[in-house]
Amino acid sequence: MQLTGHGGIGGHGGAEWTSKTFAFGGAVANEPVTLEFDLAFSNGWETSGEFQDFFEVRINGQVASDVSAGPNLSYRGTTDGSGDVTVTFRSITTANGESALIDNLSISLDSPPTSNELFLYGDDNDAEQFVIHSEEDVTLVNFDTISDVLDLSEVITDSDGDVDSNGLAEYLNFVQGDFDDDGIIDDTQITIDHDGESDPGTDTTVVTIQDETLNETDIDDLNIDYQNN
Repeated sequence: MQLTGHGGIGGHGGAEWTSKTFAFGGAVANEPVTLEFDLAFSNGWETSGEFQDFFEVRINGQVASDVSAGPNLSYRGTTDGSGDVTVTFRSITTANGESALIDNLSISLDSPPTSNELFLYGDDNDAEQFVIHSEEDVTLVNFDTISDVLDLSEVITDSDGDVDSNGLAEYLNFVQGDFDDDGIIDDTQITIDHDGESDPGTDTTVVTIQDETLNETDIDDLNIDYQNN
C-alpha cells in the first residue's frame, strides 16, 4: 500500500488517505486489538523542519501517537460496538512524489473469544436446515425465520405423539436480550427442554438467534422440525 503526496506547503493540498474496515463480529464488541505493519518513507520525506511531512494512523477514529518509519510497528485500538475496526492511514506532504509505503498489514484480537459455543451461519439466498444437537449450545447468524428450518429432532427426546399432546411451547422457553453485545436488544435465546418436564434440570440445550426478536406466539410461524422417530 502506498500513499504519494501531491505537494502543498505545510500540508495544504498535500493530504492523501486510505482506510479499510475489519469485521470481527458483535461477539467481540469493544475488545482490544493490535494493528501491526511495516512503514517506509521515500522520495525526500522530511521528519522535521519547515517542510516537515506527517503520517497519521487512526484506529476507529482514535489517532495513534509517535508514528515513525520502521518494521514491525504495533499500535493498540478497540473494536466498536459492532465488533468492527476501521483503520485509516493519512499522509500530509510538502512536495510532489513524497511517499509512505505500508506493508505486511495485520490486525488481531488481543484476547480472542474463549467460548466453545458453536456458531452456524445462514445464507441469505438459500433456505437452510439448521440441525441442533443436544450436547452443545449454538448461536445462529442470518437465520431466516420464514424459510429456514430449526431442526430440533436431535434435541427433543419425547416421541412425536408426546410433543403433539403436550404442545411444542412446553419444550421451549424464549428470552429476548442483547446476546451478541451490539448494544441492541434484538436477539432471542431459546432454551429447549429435552423431555418437556416442568423441572428441566440440566437436560436443556440453548439456541441463540441473532438479530431476531421472537417469543412463544411465533412458534406456529417458525419452521420447527421435531420429528425424532
